[in-house]
Amino acid sequence: MKRAVSPTLNPAGLMAAAGAVYAAAVMITNAVHHHGIIDPAVIVAAVGAVAALLTRQVVTPVADPRDGNGKPLQPAAVPAVVTAAAAAPSVSLSGGQMDAVRGALASGRMEQTAADERMVPPAP
Repeated sequence: MKRAVSPTLNPAGLMAAAGAVYAAAVMITNAVHHHGIIDPAVIVAAVGAVAALLTRQVVTPVADPRDGNGKPLQPAAVPAVVTAAAAAPSVSLSGGQMDAVRGALASGRMEQTAADERMVPPAP
């Protein structure tokens, strides 16, 4: 089934058709019963049909999207899968450094200064 007539791919077009049919049916019913042909129900249905047509023409995606200059759009690049080893660098601390960290945690010293954050442990 082609895209233009497929009900699952063309809800805006179906809404426009339904709105136009409803507006016509209300106008015919009003004319048969000697009422005014144009009433609020007809206006709302007609505006809804026009809005659905506008949506169908402007917003509906196409199979071959192009930019404003007519060039085909490039597909989004698939991000490379990052392994756990590459995501988290391994840091090894010496025994003295580990003791200092344990002591700081045990003493309740949880505050860090800006200088502490920038300090790099010396290479062993």
